[in-house]
Amino acid sequence: DSDSDSDAGKPKAGRGAGKPRSGKSPSGKTNQNNDKKKEKRRRKKEQQQSEANQLRSLAFKKIPQKSTAPPTTLTLQDLASDLINPAAVQHGSKPQESWQDWKQRDEQLTSDLYEADLEKALMLSKLEFEQHKKDPVRTETLSPKAKAGGKKDRKKNQQGKDKRVTVSLKDFQQEGGVGENDVRTEQLKYELEKKDQEMIKLKKTISQWEERYKEVKARNSQLLKMLQQGEMKDKAEILLQVEELQNIKEELSSQVTQLHTALEQERSKVKGLQSEQPKHQGNRKGKKASDGGDV
Repeated sequence: DSDSDSDAGKPKAGRGAGKPRSGKSPSGKTNQNNDKKKEKRRRKKEQQQSEANQLRSLAFKKIPQKSTAPPTTLTLQDLASDLINPAAVQHGSKPQESWQDWKQRDEQLTSDLYEADLEKALMLSKLEFEQHKKDPVRTETLSPKAKAGGKKDRKKNQQGKDKRVTVSLKDFQQEGGVGENDVRTEQLKYELEKKDQEMIKLKKTISQWEERYKEVKARNSQLLKMLQQGEMKDKAEILLQVEELQNIKEELSSQVTQLHTALEQERSKVKGLQSEQPKHQGNRKGKKASDGGDV
């Protein structure tokens, strides 16, 4: 922070020294202007280098650690308390180590702030893209104002690059909460879009199944008619067969009765013959006896 304040104070001194005085020549003014330009270029290069280093550290998630001891994770409140009460810091540490600690804290703080700014910018761009999808005409009408606002923001950012921005803990936590809410809303929107697509697919499948059901119903009605016609034909044929069988049955029953009567007649004849047989045997014995007496 002290280096940044000293760097920020240099161009002011140069501006004060660059004012024209009564006893100087125009060549001195040109030299001063050249010095100012060189100073601006040097500061731009340093700023670009620092931004590149920050981007690298964010991309690879590496924070430079020069001291042997691991750096303690500090919050904005701890930094503010250390700045307000410098006597509370331990006096036993060496000045070199305290400088390294302060440097690491500063780098960590700037990287965290830069990450938060990047997340906010990404979320804003995503929201703008979603709004452009939903209502492109409105976004086109609002685009000139947005461009003008963007130019103003860029100018403010360029002016404020040299100055360190101090953010309170409450503001930082509020910004983090807003970002989380935005992320949650985006997730819910994405899930709703998925559900809508699934509903559309289900409606299509339901309509297809309804058409198939109608086709199957028509086929079933046709098959039922055909079966009914076939059943009627089968019934007529069966009735004819039943009549034929009944006729055959009647004929067979008449034949059976005839045979039964014939059988009864034969039985009666046999009984008559059996009853006459002992008489014939008695007559034969009488004849034999008479024949023997005569002899």
